[in-house]
Amino acid sequence: MLSICNRIFSNAYHLCRDTINFYIPEKVCGIYILGRSIYGQFKPRYVGRSDVDLNKRLNQHAKHFPKYPLSCFRILNSCFEAYEY
Repeated sequence: MLSICNRIFSNAYHLCRDTINFYIPEKVCGIYILGRSIYGQFKPRYVGRSDVDLNKRLNQHAKHFPKYPLSCFRILNSCFEAYEY
């Protein structure tokens, strides 16, 4: 799944609570893309940012938006870094 996710973000992961909690600590800020795989390519459908808790935000998406089964993310040192991307 070579795409923008591999260039800027993490690899694409299944958007589920176990995966989110394994890879993303609580109380970190970051940016993310939600999407799905179409013919082996990650297709972005939603872009977002969390200035407070990326783990919590992605868990909310996993619960309420099952139509986007994959996610890529990038943990940032500060919320101001989000504006660089």
